[in-house]
Amino acid sequence: MLKPYEKNVQHIRDEITSIGKAVVKANKDSLQAMKNSDIGSMKDINVSMKKISQKSNEIDNLIVKTLALYSPEARD
Repeated sequence: MLKPYEKNVQHIRDEITSIGKAVVKANKDSLQAMKNSDIGSMKDINVSMKKISQKSNEIDNLIVKTLALYSPEARD
């Protein structure tokens, strides 16, 4: 495999892991807000979910770019 390919794949894995952690945190926060009947906290959670959605779109673009430019098959 090519060095830039491996670097980008690791970066993609790290980003996916960070999204997973953000989703887990949002779930915990929403559960706590529901237990406390705190509507204000739910709005903050909604904003974080929008950020997660934007981040996932960035990762999708990075995956396509990595496969197109750096994968071993890209040279063929």
